[in-house]
Amino acid sequence: MAAYTPYKPPAPKPAAPKTSYNTPAVIAKPTAKPAAAPSNFTYGSGNPQYVAPKAQPVVTTKTQPKNTGSSEYDKAKADLAKTIAEAKKLKDSLVSGGNTVASDNPLKQTTRVPVYGANGKIVGYNVTTYNSDGSIASVNFESVAAEEEEVLGTTNIQVLKSMLIATGLSAALVEGSTTFLQSLLKDGLNEEASVDIFLNSKEFTTKTGTVLTSPFYSAYGFYNEALTAKLSAADLFNTVEGYKSTQTKYAISDKFASKDYIQKYLKNKISVATLDKNANKARLAALNADPLVVSNLQQLGYIGINADLTDFYLDPNVGMEKMQQNFNTAALSYEAVRRSNTGITFNKANFEKLGAELTAQGYDEENAKYRASEVYNTIGQELRPTVSVSNIYEGANAGTSATIQSELEQQEFNKMESLRIKKLKELETRSFQAEVGRYTGKTASASNYSSAGQI
Repeated sequence: MAAYTPYKPPAPKPAAPKTSYNTPAVIAKPTAKPAAAPSNFTYGSGNPQYVAPKAQPVVTTKTQPKNTGSSEYDKAKADLAKTIAEAKKLKDSLVSGGNTVASDNPLKQTTRVPVYGANGKIVGYNVTTYNSDGSIASVNFESVAAEEEEVLGTTNIQVLKSMLIATGLSAALVEGSTTFLQSLLKDGLNEEASVDIFLNSKEFTTKTGTVLTSPFYSAYGFYNEALTAKLSAADLFNTVEGYKSTQTKYAISDKFASKDYIQKYLKNKISVATLDKNANKARLAALNADPLVVSNLQQLGYIGINADLTDFYLDPNVGMEKMQQNFNTAALSYEAVRRSNTGITFNKANFEKLGAELTAQGYDEENAKYRASEVYNTIGQELRPTVSVSNIYEGANAGTSATIQSELEQQEFNKMESLRIKKLKELETRSFQAEVGRYTGKTASASNYSSAGQI
C-alpha cells in the first residue's frame, strides 16, 4: 500500500517591489487631481533653503529629504548672490558720505554716514535703510579697506575739531589746521591738552624733536604779545575778523585791515562796533564833499596833506576817548572857521582846549557842533565891535582880536565873564550915555533960546 502524503498548500506570491524612497509601488489614485503647489525659497538666518513642490497623495507618506544638492537649488542660490552683488554695486556708485540714495528696494531709502578715525580719515560708514513709512529697516557698519584705516588710540580728531569750533573759531580755520592737530594727537595728547596748545602756545615740540608753530598763533595769537590785557582766543579771533569785515564792508583802503593797523586798534581798545561807526561817518562826510572839512582837519594836524577823511575817522594811533575828543574839536573848529568873515580866527590851542572840555562834559560831535554853532554866532556879532571899543579906550592893539576872541569863547562856552570885556562894555555904556546927555543938553539950550527970542 502506498505511503500517506499530507496536503501542502501552495506558497504565497511574493510582495510587490518598493521604490528607492521605500514607497509602495502601488499608489492609490486620488479622487481629484490637485493643483500643483509653486516652488519657493525660504530665508532664515542662514543661506536660502529650497522647498520642493508637494508630491501627489500616496497611500504611505514620508518626509522627503531636502534637495540641497539639486542643480535647481544651486542655480537659485547663484542668482540670488548675483542680485545682491549688483544691488550693492549700484548703491556704492550712487552714494557719497551722508547722502540719501535709492536702495535695491524702490520702496526704501538708504543713508551712508562716514565715520572718521583719529587720523581724520574715513574708517567706514554707518548705513541705515528706511522703510517707505520712515521706520528703520536695518542699520549696518561698512568698514573701508584695512590699509586706509589708521586708529590713533581712542581720540577722535572730529571731537577735537568740534571743541575748537565751540570756542568761537571758524570751521575754515579749524579745518585748515588739521595737520597740526593730527600731530598733537599722534604724540598722545588728549583733546583738552590739544585745544590749550593750539590756542595758547606759539609752538609745540613733538617727541621726535620737531618744532611746530600753531596755526592760530600765526594768524591771530601773535597780536596778544603786544597787549597788556590779553584777549581770549575767541575774542581775539572775532575782533580781528571784525576789523577786516569793516574794511570790506566800506570798501576802504587795505591798510585799515593790515597787521600794523589791527595791532594798533587792539592796543588802543577800539571795538569793532566803534570802528564800523567811524567808518560810516567817514563815508557820510565824503558824500558831502566839503573841502573846508578836510582843510580844517589838516590845520588841526589830524590828517596829512594827501590824506582823506577816512584817515581821520579811522586813525589807529589814538584811543577811543582821544578819538572822541578829536571829533569834538574838529566839529567845534569847523563852526568857527566857516565864520571867518566875521573876524573869527583859527586858534588850534583854544579849539583843542574847548574840545576837551566838551568831551569831559559828555558831548559827542553832533552836540559839540550844535553848541559851537550857537557860540560862534554870538562871538561873530560881538568880536569886531568889542575890538573897536578896546582900541578906543585901551589903545591900539592893547586888546588884539585873538585875545578878545579867546575871552569871548570862555565867556560863552564856560560862562566865565571876562573882566576886560565887562569893563569895555561899561565904558561903552557910559560913553553912549554921555553922548546922549550932551545931545539932550544941546537940545534943551536951543529950546530956551527960542523961547527967549519970542518974548
